[in-house]
Amino acid sequence: GGNTHPFASQSIVFSGPGGDIWVAGVAECPGLPIIDENGSTPPAASCSAADDRIASLFAMRLAVDGSGPRFVKYVGFPRGGIKTLDGGSVDQNGNLHLFGRRDNSGRPFMEGEGYRIKVGLDGETLEDQLIMFVRDTGVGVDANGVVYNASYASINFDGLGPGPDETWTIVTAVPTDQRESLYNVHLNRKTGGTVRVEDMAISPDGWVYMCGVMRYPDFGITWPLAVDPQDKDGDIFVAAINPQGEVAWTTSYGGSGAESSSKIALSA
Repeated sequence: GGNTHPFASQSIVFSGPGGDIWVAGVAECPGLPIIDENGSTPPAASCSAADDRIASLFAMRLAVDGSGPRFVKYVGFPRGGIKTLDGGSVDQNGNLHLFGRRDNSGRPFMEGEGYRIKVGLDGETLEDQLIMFVRDTGVGVDANGVVYNASYASINFDGLGPGPDETWTIVTAVPTDQRESLYNVHLNRKTGGTVRVEDMAISPDGWVYMCGVMRYPDFGITWPLAVDPQDKDGDIFVAAINPQGEVAWTTSYGGSGAESSSKIALSA
């Protein structure tokens, strides 16, 4: 019928404190039935008009006992325009951290500007940011509530940032509910070099593990797993940052063509 809710990009699912389940995604239509913090359910809007198809970010929290949603809400930017939901994480307080790309009103950069959104335990938007000249590629939280972001830039804007053939990746650690970062690690500043984190995983004690693609990095490779890990087309790398914000080790693998790795996970 008219009240369908197709997704413009993949949705993501997390478990969090107490075992509740957090779900986030991108809906093409404004007709998602909303459940507010008081439990009321307003009527669903119609999604039959083409003008209504402006993608919006939504989030919901489902009770672990199966009793239903604790909240279902649109979050972030009221006028929508969300292009992708690229990832997220739930911290120890049940706050949901999301990132992706949003329409940038006709300014062509990385297919849209980046956004970061923090959603509270009851669905309220605690923080929202638009980030024009970097793209987030990972977010994670450790047992102490420190939030880690990996992002990269590949454009030089008025002398700020890498050159046209370079990519910088920055990993930032910020305690929950604070704005001052514990550290910022730049993984590449070499002319013509590329280090682009594609995913990150965080251990409970604050070790950061990353994977992605690199070319001519200046942080050095500790354990090269290929004869020539500095291939001009780009190779896989995995790296670890210790809780003090230091690159602890790096490894790489590659052949004669281009390779990259898009996901990383930790075992117990």
